Amino acid sequence: MAECMSKVDPAEMEALQALGERMDAEITALCKAGKRDAAMQKAVEFGREMSAAPIMDKMRDCGSMMDELMKGGLVANSAGDEQHVCDDL
Repeated sequence: MAECMSKVDPAEMEALQALGERMDAEITALCKAGKRDAAMQKAVEFGREMSAAPIMDKMRDCGSMMDELMKGGLVANSAGDEQHVCDDL
């Protein structure tokens, strides 16, 4: 897997990480401001955008895709209920 990941452009990885950090900050700020619906919408949109990004195809091919990113911030618990993105803050 390390060999596969070494073929992913480091600049693309850094850009993806920076974008993820910005989105995390925006979503956290929305949650803290009590704007839960807006935070959830932003998380879902980000997840969809990331799942369509070409770099994600490369990462999926290497087996390193994170489930939460693909679910757009939604996590199913053992009862099958969806957890809100703000609930983990």
